[in-house]
Amino acid sequence: MTSRRLGIPGSILFAVAGCGLLFGGYKWNSHERAFYATAIHTTGRVTELVAKQDKNGTRFAPRVVFADAAGRSISFVSSVSSKPAAYKVGDSVKVVYSPNLPQNAEVDSFFTRWGFILILGFMGVIFVFLGFGSIVSRVFYGGL
Repeated sequence: MTSRRLGIPGSILFAVAGCGLLFGGYKWNSHERAFYATAIHTTGRVTELVAKQDKNGTRFAPRVVFADAAGRSISFVSSVSSKPAAYKVGDSVKVVYSPNLPQNAEVDSFFTRWGFILILGFMGVIFVFLGFGSIVSRVFYGGL
């Protein structure tokens, strides 16, 4: 049924888009591996929960303070926010940062490290499966 709705061009487009998503996940993973190979790991403390508005309401991102390798106090707001808040003020968190750009630090969590890669990979597999599955189904069962 899917093959009739998509047609061969649509199926190919889905498969190519899926391959693109998988390649994007691979490239992002390569970037992350290179970053983590030179990054400095330390511990910081959540000092504030910063409210961020989006279409689904208010989400909270932790503001974290940590001392870099030179002893300077660095503060940053995590790029990952959630509802409810994943941390409480005063929580100790793992921090990872580039020695060249400590102000671009991030909370070192599973989602921060793997979330985007897993989302791209999952979407890529689904698109590839739908695209190639539709082509195979059309070729073997529905004729061209």
